[in-house]
Amino acid sequence: MTKRLAHALYVFTVAVFLQTLVGNAQQNAILNGSVADESNSVLPGVTITATELDSGRQTVSISDGNGEYRLLNIPPGRYSLKAELTGFATLVNASMELLVGQNVTFNFIMKVAAVAETVTVAGQAPLVNTRSSEVAGNVDRRQMENLPLKGRNGMGLASRSRV
Repeated sequence: MTKRLAHALYVFTVAVFLQTLVGNAQQNAILNGSVADESNSVLPGVTITATELDSGRQTVSISDGNGEYRLLNIPPGRYSLKAELTGFATLVNASMELLVGQNVTFNFIMKVAAVAETVTVAGQAPLVNTRSSEVAGNVDRRQMENLPLKGRNGMGLASRSRV
C-alpha cells in the first residue's frame, strides 16, 4: 500500500468516525431550567412534561432538590411545556419550537393555586443559551438540498479537506 493511499484511507476513516459521533450527538435537543415559587424559593418535585404537538408524544422530568429539571434527547419539533405541582397553579407554555442540537433553558415561576387554576403562557422570552458562548446555527432540509455538492453526498465535504 502506498503512503499516499494509506494517508487517504486514514483521513476517510477519521472523517466517517467524526461524522457518526457528531451526527448521533446532535440529532436531538435538550430542554432544561429551574422551577421556583413567587418568593424565588426553589420547588423540588415539580413534574415537567414536554408534549410534541404533532404526535402527542410526551417526555417527562421531575425537578430535583435544587428545583432544576432536564429533558434530554428531545426530537426536534413544536412542543407544549407544562409544570405541575400539588398546591400550585399548573403552568403551560402553549408552543415552543426545538431545533436539532439546541440547548434551551426555560424557567418556571409558579403561583400558589386557588381551587383549580391553570395559567397559560401565551408569549415567551427569546430562547437564549446562557450557559455557552458557542456560535452555532441550524441547517434545515431546504438549505441542505441547495448546497452545491456533487451527488448531494455530505461525505464529499470531508473528503475534500487537505491535511
